Amino acid sequence: MGTIITNKGLSKLASATVENPIVITHFAVGDGGGVAIKPNEYMGALVNEKYRDFINDKYANGNNTTIECVLRANAPIAEGFYIRELGIFDEDGDLIAVSNTPEQYRPSTESGISTE
Repeated sequence: MGTIITNKGLSKLASATVENPIVITHFAVGDGGGVAIKPNEYMGALVNEKYRDFINDKYANGNNTTIECVLRANAPIAEGFYIRELGIFDEDGDLIAVSNTPEQYRPSTESGISTE
């Protein structure tokens, strides 16, 4: 598994200042088009985005920043899918970082099944 910062993300990081920070606002998950993805710096979107939501929490500890992305149990998912990719987006909608994830099935909301 791996996470990379995209070229767009690196560019924004290079020009970010205290007065003009990168504002991370959303995350998205996708199914990778049916296969595990290999993240690369040229990506501008997930391979096959299935769900997007607001970032749940962000906090810093020294030089480390943690971004918490929680897919709600009652999130409106029309059709079940396997989560294989995750993206972090800024307020402009630009993909800042992308990750492949351990495959995990996310059932539809209508199925009455939830996962944590």
